Amino acid sequence: MKRLFGSAVVLALACVLALPAQAQDKAMEKTAKKEDMREQMKSAGGVRGSILFQIDQAREKLIALANAMPADKYGWKPGEGVRTTEMSGDKAKTIDALTRSFDNVREAILAMPDSDLDRKIKIFGQDATVRDAMMVLVSHAHEHLGQSIAYARSNGVVPPWSAKGQ
Repeated sequence: MKRLFGSAVVLALACVLALPAQAQDKAMEKTAKKEDMREQMKSAGGVRGSILFQIDQAREKLIALANAMPADKYGWKPGEGVRTTEMSGDKAKTIDALTRSFDNVREAILAMPDSDLDRKIKIFGQDATVRDAMMVLVSHAHEHLGQSIAYARSNGVVPPWSAKGQ
């Protein structure tokens, strides 16, 4: 029994000591991913680099704002017939879907050959190019950011990047 208790104490101590290391590892992974995203943006250059920069700006702020919103406010809507900020049932799923969506957008932009940027396509029934579609994507992401800021402020949540300056 003493051996079992001693083993349990050692295991518990090892787990407790591992927690800060795991948190540090996650922080390091996040920093590495951000650096990788910056490097991809720089190497893309040109219009693609500018588009990635704008997508990353919207991504960073939308995810920070999604994390700052209290879970119980995700169902809030400003009026009848207006959408909520909730996408998939709860805060964690919404943030996960948002993160995966931005990851997919980045991958698609990075995978697009330069020769396809001027390829003719239709957007909302209008003649356009792939480059135009990317620009629509950027402006749409920033439109969602503006709407999310309004929702957050209506619920007493100050955007994290604004709170830093206060």
